[in-house]
Amino acid sequence: MQEDPQYLKNFVKEHPDNKMGWYLLGRHYDEIGQTEKSLFCYAKAGEIFEAFEHKKLPVGIKEAAKQVQLVQDANQIKGDADPVEEAVIRTKSLKNKTTHPYPLVNNNQRRNKLRLIAILLLLLAGIIYSPASEDQDLKQVNDSLQTQSSEPTPKVVPNLIEEQNGGELAQQQLQRVVFVAAGSGTELLQKAAGAVALSTAHESSSTVLAQGYSSSDNKWTAWTKEPRILFSVEDGGQSGKVTLQQYDKEACGCEPADDTAVASVVREWQFKQEQEILLRSAISAYQHKNNAMPTSLEDLTGNYPNNIISGITQEMIEEWETLHKGEAAQKPTDPAVTGTEPDSGAEKAGGGAKQSLGSLAGSGSSPTESPLASVLEIIVDQQKHRLAIVSGKVILRSYPVGLGGERTPEGNYVVTEKVKNPNGKTTGPFGSRGMTLSDTLYAIHGTNDPDSMDKDLSQGCVRMLQGDLEELYDMTPLGTKVTIGRGLLPEEIYRAKNRLHLPAKTDETNPAKVYSWLD
Repeated sequence: MQEDPQYLKNFVKEHPDNKMGWYLLGRHYDEIGQTEKSLFCYAKAGEIFEAFEHKKLPVGIKEAAKQVQLVQDANQIKGDADPVEEAVIRTKSLKNKTTHPYPLVNNNQRRNKLRLIAILLLLLAGIIYSPASEDQDLKQVNDSLQTQSSEPTPKVVPNLIEEQNGGELAQQQLQRVVFVAAGSGTELLQKAAGAVALSTAHESSSTVLAQGYSSSDNKWTAWTKEPRILFSVEDGGQSGKVTLQQYDKEACGCEPADDTAVASVVREWQFKQEQEILLRSAISAYQHKNNAMPTSLEDLTGNYPNNIISGITQEMIEEWETLHKGEAAQKPTDPAVTGTEPDSGAEKAGGGAKQSLGSLAGSGSSPTESPLASVLEIIVDQQKHRLAIVSGKVILRSYPVGLGGERTPEGNYVVTEKVKNPNGKTTGPFGSRGMTLSDTLYAIHGTNDPDSMDKDLSQGCVRMLQGDLEELYDMTPLGTKVTIGRGLLPEEIYRAKNRLHLPAKTDETNPAKVYSWLD
């Protein structure tokens, strides 16, 4: 009979609420014939067991598990005691009163996936790849993952399970990206790794786990900074082959693979996320303006003054179709995975009511996959002379601006008008774009004095460079909330390597009006 996998016992002892750990330990006990222990572990695993086995736990087992509450607090089990052994000894309800509800399923694909899940579960906890004891830990993992069958166990080395040639991940293979926010601790990274494991457990897919980088003040995730690519997973489906490729030296304690190809895929995924949150923010803005949902994409792209947004991309068309089918509303929301806490929606112009973005239109990709879960907002920092467009605690872009010192008032505003060429041409004191704030004489607009950036030379408006302004204009739906204050943003400027621009097909000019914003 095999010895218990000590690393799993230690893991559930330290993390008694981690249901994946209990499930994996239950599988081990199942394979070595210790039914009482396996039933207890499965009861602790709960819905994780049911998700992986595609079967419900019998009510009797669930009821019996309620009598074993003493192990929920890891501090109640002292020293080197086995939490499962302690539970079985102290509780007689499982012994001789329950039989195994289902036969153990043994197949190559399940074993390989369980090995992958075990490694992902422990990888970021620092249990497997501790630099001080790497060789010993690798041997322990290989030994512990052995089964009673004669089938060979996949080789486990610091940067792969099944070798992936060159560490490349073809774009067409990628089905999912799990993105965690900057500053996420080990627990959140473990949850993200668990999300990767669950996604690969039921379908043939390729998944990348990436983490964003913090701004200098550690309050924001900087979206345009190259994210930290932790690892990718490819599940070969019926072949049973599971590939884990690691790309971060600090996380794996190994010589990582080249992440160039994967990083390119993640950047394209991020670009798609930007367009999806822009569409969902536009839908939110339309609803607040018209007290009704748009019936088509054309409702969002009218001529001035009904130009909620300037145009529609192919990615936005695909997102609209997903929303229209109602598929997105069925996806779970788990801000704990991303490390962000989406707000309840955009503030309604002229009022204080808020609308949940999720109930409004769902999410084209679950917040489990993208931290862009809140409607877009603009923040202007008078002290730093920075303007940022944000989603929750993620800065998508941050630009330098020119302000008016005390002439630029602090407060909360709403973009109530968007107009192209407010001077009747692309040049002039207001530049090629302008956005009126709450029907006042204050606006965000261009300038014919680019040297005024980072200075207080305006009469109160927010001046921007033309390239920055034109991208911001396209990323800002009519009705977007604008907050002006001090000490709100970091010092850094965050521009994208490839600016986001919408394919405009409508007339957003207003030749009937001579604009008199405060320059």
